[in-house]
Amino acid sequence: MKKSSFIYVWVALATVGVVACNRQVEELPLPQAMPETGLIQIQVTPPDAPGTLTKVDGSALQSNNERKVNSLQVFVFKQNGSEPAGNPLETDKYVSGTTATTLNTLTGNKSIWALVNAPRLYDVRTEKTLKEKVSYLTENRADNLVMCGQATAHVQQYNASGGGNVGNITPVNLSVSRLCARISLHAVAADFRGTSLEGATLTLLEAYVINAPASVRLDGTPLSVSELSSSTAWYNFRKLGTSADEQLLNNTNKILTESGLSLSISTSDALVGTAVDKHFYVYPNVSTVKSDDESPGARMTRLVLHTYIGATADGREGRDSYYSFNIPVHGSGKTLEGNHIYDISKITLTSEGSPVPPPFPDMEYGKVNASITIGEWGGTETLLYEL
Repeated sequence: MKKSSFIYVWVALATVGVVACNRQVEELPLPQAMPETGLIQIQVTPPDAPGTLTKVDGSALQSNNERKVNSLQVFVFKQNGSEPAGNPLETDKYVSGTTATTLNTLTGNKSIWALVNAPRLYDVRTEKTLKEKVSYLTENRADNLVMCGQATAHVQQYNASGGGNVGNITPVNLSVSRLCARISLHAVAADFRGTSLEGATLTLLEAYVINAPASVRLDGTPLSVSELSSSTAWYNFRKLGTSADEQLLNNTNKILTESGLSLSISTSDALVGTAVDKHFYVYPNVSTVKSDDESPGARMTRLVLHTYIGATADGREGRDSYYSFNIPVHGSGKTLEGNHIYDISKITLTSEGSPVPPPFPDMEYGKVNASITIGEWGGTETLLYEL
């Protein structure tokens, strides 16, 4: 009886083991096909200089600087839908000293971003993360303007093999635009005839920009009015600043300040202007408010001229005189937009300005006739993708 019981138990256990093994086999996943791959071939083609720059400046060096590509980082996101938060990063690549690179990627729908002349990004995981990244004005120089752009593409199969390539490279055209705007001052003139300043000399010592937003999102979205309420949102808030970042902008990058000009300006004929031809680079500003409030808040970007008026016939000694202009013109309803030129062909001074630098109420001191035209920057950064 004991031997029979042992045999029955052994048979039962063996049966259970076979069933369990069968279940394990059934639950194993089926082999998956290897994903198809494609090849992205990138060629950066800098844009032609805009016509206004060539005609007004006549400076090949300046136009070359503004279209220069010093570094390029490309991000390829798998496009799962319309929401960028759901588009994960598939691959990216950073190159410098060249305008061409290639990336291998999987096939399918992609959202592709190109970032030019910006510090390398390491912690991007989704397309939404990239769009929310911020570019700071300090990252720009006259020969290193930050640019960004995006395009979508369907990547087809392309596999390189010893016996010949399989599939085709898919071409994709992608354009980038400058995140900053350019303020250009071409000439300053004066006409003091018939005023108490008649006969006085006038010298332009420096020109600079204040109330410049400190940053912009990489997708080109400017700071909102509420975000501009913080003092950290600005460089040179209300007056020429002395913080480390502002010193970098003013003294090293020189995109907000042109000092040591010492340009003599005729004061007896408004038609005789003195060429200045200086350019300032600023990030977009959505404010249309002219403000001299002590506390930070949304306000328009300003161009300031620091001049020196010589001794006058009424016995007054030489003195400093400051003039301030909102960019764009206050009351126009226009805002300062990225990738636009704010071209000041000539500023004509007809009276004395402020004896002290800003802050002071804009246009309160003297009559100033500023001829300002706003135009599209023109030209784009073109990236050619072959996948």
